[in-house]
Order: sequence, then C-alpha cells, then structure tokens
Amino acid sequence: MKKNISSVHLKTEDELIEYYNNCGLSPALSFESAKEFDYKKITYSIGDIDLCTTQSKSGWGFEKQISTDVYFVSFTYAGLSAWEMNKLGRVDALNQMCVIDSSRLVQGQFLRGTLTDTLMIKAETIHNEFHALHGYPVNHRIDFQPLLPAESPAWKRINHIAGCLKSSFDDTFSMMSPITNSYIKQALLTSILEFTPHNQSIRSNECSNLPRYISRSIEYMYTHADQPILLADIASNSYTSIRNLQIGFRKYKGTTPMRYLRQIRLNRVHNELSNMSSLASWQCVAAKWGFNDTAALSKYYKELYGETPFQTLYRNS
Repeated sequence: MKKNISSVHLKTEDELIEYYNNCGLSPALSFESAKEFDYKKITYSIGDIDLCTTQSKSGWGFEKQISTDVYFVSFTYAGLSAWEMNKLGRVDALNQMCVIDSSRLVQGQFLRGTLTDTLMIKAETIHNEFHALHGYPVNHRIDFQPLLPAESPAWKRINHIAGCLKSSFDDTFSMMSPITNSYIKQALLTSILEFTPHNQSIRSNECSNLPRYISRSIEYMYTHADQPILLADIASNSYTSIRNLQIGFRKYKGTTPMRYLRQIRLNRVHNELSNMSSLASWQCVAAKWGFNDTAALSKYYKELYGETPFQTLYRNS
C-alpha cells in the first residue's frame, strides 16, 4: 500500500492561492486582516486516505468552486473551524469532532490560531467499507451526525488510530509492512462507521433479528425522514401491505409505523438543536423534519426530552 508524507509552510496569501490551484481545487479564498500570513500543513497518506495536520496563525476562509466527493473527519484542537453545508447550515467546531460531506459543503472558515487534524476519505471508500462490514450496499448516501464533543467515543478511538498512522512515518517504523498499514486503514474506516452516528446505523443495530419487511420499513423511514412520507409509501417500499406493516410494528416495536417515524424525526430535531452553536430558529429546524405544527411538536418533544425545543437550543448555545 502506497505511503507518502508531505508538508508545506506558506507565508503569503498568494502562496495559499497557488497551492490550492495546483491541487486542482481553486476555491475562492478570503483572508482576515493580518500583517503576516502563516499556514502550515503536514499530510500523511496511506492509500486513498489522507490525514492532514494544519496550523494557521492567520484567519482565512474559502468558498468551494469545484464539486468533490469526499468525507472530512476533522477535529479542532484550538481556534475555530466553521463549515457551511447544504441542509445543515453553519456548523462551528471548537474542541469537537466534525464530519463534513464535501458534496454538500458550501464554504469553510478558520479563525486565527486554528489547529486541526483532518482525515480526508473518498465517499466511495466509505461506502465500499460499509458494504464489506455489513454485507449489503449503501443504497442511499451516508449522512453522518455533523458534530460530536471531544469526549465522544468516536473521536477518542479515531484519534488513537490516527496517532498510529502518524507514527508509521517515523524512522523507527519506516519498515512497517504493507499489511500493518492496511490494518491501520481498516481500523480507521471501521471506527468511523461504527462509532460515528449516521443514517445507516439503524441497519446494523436496531434492525437485527427483525423480519425483513420491518427492517426495510425502518431503513426507509430513517433515509427519508426529512421528506413527506405516507403510510402507503412505507408499506410499498417494504414490499408488504399496510395492514401487515401495522400488525408487525405492534408485535415487534410496540407502536405504530407513523409513531415510530415521529420518534425518528423528534430525535433528528433534538440532535440538530443540541449541536447548533447559535440561537437559530428552532421552528425552522422543526419544519425541516416535517413538523409544521409547532405546538404539537413542542408537546411531543417535551414528553420525550423533558424540555421544550427552545430550551434545548438555548442550553446548548
């Protein structure tokens, strides 16, 4: 497996522009007012996975111009990384793990003094690994939870493995075998998929030991939770009748299909409000997940979480 390490130390804004142009990305860059520009980046590559350690003494940002298909798994140790993504809006990371889907990325910004470790992995690699782990392909794009705290098990595990990746480039480990390198890559991919919440997690956890038509219906709900869904749609995509679906949910889940869907949507609203860094409109988040009746949402939300949507947003802002 091919390994490579490279580093750059850019001291002018023009050098950063030239660097990204040479990479074939050519984003529109913006810079904070500063007397001197200073940006350092070390890239460790194993196969088609890159781990980038970056340090920027100068604040700067970019607006994506070219379509890419990569997942970024990033941790901000100091400073602030801000990412704007379609559907999710702006996500701010400080001492937090952030997962960015480049296909939805609009722009990013880094304040002065920002220090990050970022894994860059092709979406195809992530999806193929999911297929290998679970034995079935990814029919819908994997949507990861965008923001996790430093104490999350996901980053703790990923950080340890990333440290092994960096160590493999030290002189002491220069003779590390290709097989060992492949194990490091495998461990990274598995940890990302198994410990970072995403919309496909349900298939390997909650759907085990369930009849296939029930697991299909649950998968369909998770994948289309942000879209208008009728009971007939769920039954049709589960290859069963409405009546059989209702009987199955009462037997195996103790509820109705539509109440189950409401629970999924309430969880999505709660996760999003818990990870938002500013007092944005909780009503907009509710509408995004199909709750146009905010009074009804508040009622169900408080029954489940013991507080109102606004209280969740305010407490975490």
